[in-house]
Amino acid sequence: MAWALYDYRDYRGRNPVKEWCELLQKSDLAKMNLRIERLEKNGHELCPGLASNLHGFPHLYKIKVNGSVAARLFLCKGPINMEIEYTLLLGAFEKDDALPEGTLEAADDYRKQVIANPHGRRGPHERPKK
Repeated sequence: MAWALYDYRDYRGRNPVKEWCELLQKSDLAKMNLRIERLEKNGHELCPGLASNLHGFPHLYKIKVNGSVAARLFLCKGPINMEIEYTLLLGAFEKDDALPEGTLEAADDYRKQVIANPHGRRGPHERPKK
């Protein structure tokens, strides 16, 4: 079963997920795109290790790419239709096994914004190009 993928949009309609992905080196972006494609095709439950839950944030998942940088993409299942969709929320770079302060809180806030305004705060996933 294919899953629908969406990207979070800010109040101006910008796509911060796409903008963040475009910061990745070409090889890291290729790895991230491969993981996103696997997520879309199979969901995270059929691909062990693809996306992991986050302690303290039960609705969030993290996709990890270790390459020239430690890239982390945060997402949620749904949140509108939990059976057929994921929403990519926020990308961040981990340094010394730590995320920038407030990263998980921001991702969870974005998820709540999507729930409150699904048509205004997300759009179809846009695959970044390099």
